[in-house]
This record gives sequence, structure tokens and C-alpha cells, in this order.
Amino acid sequence: MNLRDINLEKVTLLFSIVFIILILIAKLLLVFYLPIGFNEGVYGLNAQGIAQDKTIYKDLFDHKSPFIYYSLLIVISIIGDVNFAPHLLAYVFDVLLAVSVLFIARYYLKTSKAWIAMAIYLVFSGVSAIYLDTEIPATLFGLWAVFLYLRAKEFNPFLYFFSGILLAISVWFKQTGLIFFIAIFVYEIYQAYKTNSWKKRIKNILLILLGVLVISLPLLTLFLYNVGYSFIFDVIIFNMLFDGPTSRIVTFGKFLELSTSIIGIMLVSLFFDSKKNKEDVTFIKFLVVMILVSLAASPEIFQNHFHQIIPIVILMFMMITDTFNLQLKKFVYILVIIIILSTSLADLEDLARNQRSEVYANTFKATDYLSENIPIGAKMFSDDPIYFYLLKKPNWYKTPGFAPSYVSVFDTSDFCEFSNNIDYLVLTHRQNYLPDETLNCTLGKFTLVKRFDNSGESFVELWKKSEETN
Repeated sequence: MNLRDINLEKVTLLFSIVFIILILIAKLLLVFYLPIGFNEGVYGLNAQGIAQDKTIYKDLFDHKSPFIYYSLLIVISIIGDVNFAPHLLAYVFDVLLAVSVLFIARYYLKTSKAWIAMAIYLVFSGVSAIYLDTEIPATLFGLWAVFLYLRAKEFNPFLYFFSGILLAISVWFKQTGLIFFIAIFVYEIYQAYKTNSWKKRIKNILLILLGVLVISLPLLTLFLYNVGYSFIFDVIIFNMLFDGPTSRIVTFGKFLELSTSIIGIMLVSLFFDSKKNKEDVTFIKFLVVMILVSLAASPEIFQNHFHQIIPIVILMFMMITDTFNLQLKKFVYILVIIIILSTSLADLEDLARNQRSEVYANTFKATDYLSENIPIGAKMFSDDPIYFYLLKKPNWYKTPGFAPSYVSVFDTSDFCEFSNNIDYLVLTHRQNYLPDETLNCTLGKFTLVKRFDNSGESFVELWKKSEETN
């Protein structure tokens, strides 16, 4: 058979569907296998606290929007307080976002290309999507908000109202979801100026704002009434004050790498505008620029922040390929297969290496040991929130463990005095975020019971209050 006679679109479609099935099964298995991450420990600890009638932002601290804690609380109430609950919720959000890419792409493209778009998303979301992060649900609702906003022009202006509702939900999952609202607002003002349609555009903005306020006003009133200033400090002011770690060069390198790729796609799109849905393509490109600018302006860059941009760039790219000639489309299909294969093999190799590693084995051993050797009624503190969550222990300190962001805002010099009321300490490398004097003062009152090297992010130590101190 002549290679030129092969229908590469059908081959890529079949390959994508097989890949989607396999990757979804593989990710589901990872839900029960991967260790819990730092952020998941915080989410789990706060969800457990809410279940025990504690108030978030008052009795419990974190600087994320509240919906993530209540979402995890719902999962825990259904399946029980199991260790893999955060991974399972992350998997659900990842699948929902992948399916959303499929359905939204199907509106603009042929069914075959929509499935390919879904496969590409699952490649870029990768294994990291199994670790619960607020970025994915924020992107999920932000993406649908953008879609309804674009469809309102075509179907029913009332869709602007529902778009506003979804924009609000996005922000209540993570503050950076605000970028979707800002992009729509700025774009409407730009179009009003360009087409001299101020009355129409202002009406659109007001309908969107109404949807935002329907969700946000009752929630804001509730939290301000129950929590007061602490809510504003935790969710807004803290995020403006904290300093991130200085050793983000690897993540920053990934930022530059991905930014270069995205800018390349945008440059291509300038020459290949879709005649069909032209205004949609224009807004999507505008949104990509807005998100890139917000990421570049951020004082600290996390790799997962790119979940905001991945689905949108994929949709834009697939829409643009519709304008390619046959030869260029064949090249794109071959490129997609190569990317899916190479990225998947790299992830599999990384997982296989981790599965055989001493770190994974020691992480589970350390958790089992701590569970068996810390009495149920004993007061415990850990510098890593993972162990609060896994050991089902409440946090008695003002921060759930230590992180560069926490210690850059909060004074932790009182921790030595606080430790007088603690029976056990579970410490990792994060203990070094304490001032040296405070750390030495604290450890002087405890005895090292057990240390697990090559565990978690570094090591895990169990310290017990010394008898002479008691």
C-alpha cells in the first residue's frame, strides 16, 4: 500500500481513541497508587476540619478559594475519609475537563478532530493532573464560561448571565480564574470602541456581572459574616504579601519552553485565521495573550498554572488546522502521533522509575510507622500537611506545616513555645524554614525516635516529647 493513500486523519483518530481509553484507565489506577502531595495535604486537612464543624479561614488556614475544600468534603462524605480521596477528585476534574475539550471542539470541528483534541489535552495534562490542584476545576468552569459567552452572540443573550455564573464558580475554585472574566471584560470594551456598539456591549457586561454577583454576593456575605477580616486576609492579602521559593529555575525553564511553543502557535495563527467562527478565533487568541501576560507578571510561577491555557491553545490550534492544505494536515497528524507517543512513553518511563524507587517505598513505610506509633489521643504537629491528613490529626498551629510562602508572612518565632503543648513532631526538610534559634529550642525538648531517609520530598523524622521535659 502506498503511504500517500493512507488516510492519516482516520489513523490519528483511531490512535487517539485507543490512547484516550488507555490513559484514562492508567490514570484511574494511579489514583490508588500515587502518594499524597503537599497541597493535597492542605486540602484534605481543611476538608476534615470542616467535617468536624471547624470554620475555614477562621479555625483553618489556607490561601486558596473555598470551593476546593467543599468539593473534597463531598467526595469524603460519599466514599469515606480514605487517603486517595484527593487523587480521585483530581481524576474526576481531569476527566471532566478532557470531555469538555471534546464537546467544545466538536462544536467547531469534525468529530474526528474533536477526539484528537481530547487526546492532545490528556497528553499535556499528564500524571500531574492526578494531584489535586485548584487550577483544573477553575479552568473547567472558565472554559465553559468562555464557550457560553461566545455562543450568546449567536443564540441567546441570556447566555451571558450563565457565563457570569460559571466565571464566578471558576474564581471560587481559584483566584486566578479571574483572568477569564478580565479577558471577556476587556474584549467587550475593545469591541465596543472598535464597532461603536457601546449600548450593546455594556448590556452584555451587565448580564455577565449579574451572573457573577448571583453566586458571589451570597457567598461573600456568608464568609464575611462568619469569618470577617480573616477571609479577606487569607484569600486576597496573603497572596499579595507572600514570597515564593527562590529555587524555581526548573519550573521557570518549563515556563519559557511552553511559552515559546505557545507564542509559535500564535504566530502561525496570525497567518491562518479561520474564516468560519472568525470572531471566536480572534477572542481565543486574545485570551491566550491575556493568560500569558498574567503568568509572566506573577511573582511565582507554578507549572500547573498552565492548565488555564492548555485547553484553549489546543482548541485554537485544531480550529486553525482546518485552514491547512492536505499536505500540511498530513504533517500535523504525523506530528500529533509523535507527540502523543513520545510524551506517553516518557511518562511511563518516569512512573516505572518511581515505582522501583526507594523513595516511594519509604514514603508508604513512614506513613504506616507513624500511624502505628503515634497514639490516637496524642497531640501532633507536622511541618508537612500530608501527615495531618493521612494520620487524621488536627492542626493546632496557625499554619498547616511550613512553606516558604507561610514563613514569609507569618512570624514563626513563637513555635518553640507552641511546641510545649505538643506530644509528637513529624518533621521533614521543611523544619529548616524555621529560624535556627526557634528550631534548636524546639528540638531540645524532643527525642528523635525514628528517621526515614529518601522518603517523601526528602526524609521523615518522628520526634517524641522528652520525659525530662514532661
